[in-house]
Amino acid sequence: MRTLITSVLFILTNLFFTNPAAAADICTKPKAGQCGFYAQCIESKYKCGADGYPLGYGAKYCDRFSALSPNDLSPKGLVWRDHTLVCLQQRLADLLVTSHNVNTCGDLKTYAFRSHVGCYTQPFAPVCDLAVGDWFTIATVVDLKEYRDSSGRDQVLEVIRKCGPAVKERLVELLKKLKLPVNATDADLMIASSPSGMSEEEYYWTMNEIYELREKLEFINGGIEL
Repeated sequence: MRTLITSVLFILTNLFFTNPAAAADICTKPKAGQCGFYAQCIESKYKCGADGYPLGYGAKYCDRFSALSPNDLSPKGLVWRDHTLVCLQQRLADLLVTSHNVNTCGDLKTYAFRSHVGCYTQPFAPVCDLAVGDWFTIATVVDLKEYRDSSGRDQVLEVIRKCGPAVKERLVELLKKLKLPVNATDADLMIASSPSGMSEEEYYWTMNEIYELREKLEFINGGIEL
């Protein structure tokens, strides 16, 4: 009886874990948190090794970002994380159908990095809209060596080019709303008062957002100096 039960469990386990349909599903329909995609689907095709893009970048950062909790990212930040991880995998999943002239590990890295910024700044979940605290968390998850690599620097600068104007535009809008100069200093903000017709609560949240946007601009300027 024990032998029969063991045999049945063995069969069921193999059906579940080696089901070709299940294996194909992770490759064609990526989901947030399924970081095995990089090894099972991309590395198995390109065989770039431990330092190649699939394992040395894709899988590594998929694991790190998937491990972030509500203690690390805001609710909006977690939504961005999930949408971004799926987007990055979907772009690579296309290679399993059409090669796009991606034949070597070098081609693969170039192709993958070209997809990064678009995934980071998707209209329905753009990194630009996240709180500056989320920006700091995201930046520190990534190893410093990635920022020293030309591909890493280029994608940071491209995100800045996308986020910077929107942040500045919103900041100017709020400063005008409080009847402050667009080049308002810290001293100007400290002596500012609520305009006529604006409630104290609205004034508080407007000032709070102004300081947040100023922090974002400092972060952006720091990124430009990488």
